[in-house]
Amino acid sequence: MISARTAENFNALMHKLESESRLIMGVTCAFKKGGHKGFAAFSSNEGHERWRYSQKVKYFIEKFGQEVKLGTIPEAKTTYASPVEALASIYGADMEIRNLIKVGIKLANEDEDYEAAYYMLKIGKMMLHEVNEVDNVMKMVKNSGGTPEGLSRVDYWLYKEYYEDHDHEHKKYDYYGYNPCGK
Repeated sequence: MISARTAENFNALMHKLESESRLIMGVTCAFKKGGHKGFAAFSSNEGHERWRYSQKVKYFIEKFGQEVKLGTIPEAKTTYASPVEALASIYGADMEIRNLIKVGIKLANEDEDYEAAYYMLKIGKMMLHEVNEVDNVMKMVKNSGGTPEGLSRVDYWLYKEYYEDHDHEHKKYDYYGYNPCGK
């Protein structure tokens, strides 16, 4: 059994991961509307990863007999001024998740919930990979100069990397019955 504080932190982490997956679905819609198929494929992949991590956290909460408390997930914003703004919203949410993980590890260790601390560390390692992915794409956008030509080159690379080279179509931007894109 994990402590109530640790369970509360895991629930907060699950809520944030679910919220971010929804935020990223909105970003994906914005990219699709803007004709950025590569950015859309990238963000769809990122959103699916956040949702998958939330399911792992949910499993852990249930495994230790604690109540899963998801709460209300905010609606997704589907309009952004630029790809940079959209990516920055993902990065900002990633930093909030990173902080929850840090706090979770500290709380679990204080409460001598070492299995919970270990599990939180595993989630942290997975999220580090995701944060680096978003950071790398933000750097590519910055290095492109943010011009239409530069963004087009980045979009093409992302399309090749995340759409053509992966089974992308099965995700359909809809992870759990919510799709801000409409159809």
